[in-house]
Amino acid sequence: MNEKPTPLAYATFEEFKKAEAEYNKNIETKLTAKVKVELSLAKDISALKDTLKKSWNDSKDMLDEGLTQIDEIAIARDEARGVAEDIDERIMDNMDLVGEANKLITEAEKLTETLGINVEDLPGFVELEEESIALNDMTQDLENTGSDLDDAIGR
Repeated sequence: MNEKPTPLAYATFEEFKKAEAEYNKNIETKLTAKVKVELSLAKDISALKDTLKKSWNDSKDMLDEGLTQIDEIAIARDEARGVAEDIDERIMDNMDLVGEANKLITEAEKLTETLGINVEDLPGFVELEEESIALNDMTQDLENTGSDLDDAIGR
């Protein structure tokens, strides 16, 4: 029954009233169902909208943290490049100093052998030798650290 009943279509007024009541009941049922569907959809829309907004906010926080990390890494990489350059310079200086020390040690050993005296009796000779060895070891450690640093910063 799609159309609203009219009195002319029925033999008695009671039949008309019955048809009209049924029609109104159908309309009311359809309206109630429509309202329920609309309310349900509105609830779903609202819930999903809130979920989307929360996800956007969480994503924004992650994005901000990621950008902060990128900035901090860039700063650290620049600082590491400076340290790597300083290490390179220090290695060169240390190698020069160890070379000078080794040259002086060799010269002292030859001279004391010629004179027939014990090289270790020369004041400061043992300490010079120990410091030269220690600096050479430290230079090796610097070279390893510099190499690791170069790998880390892609230099």
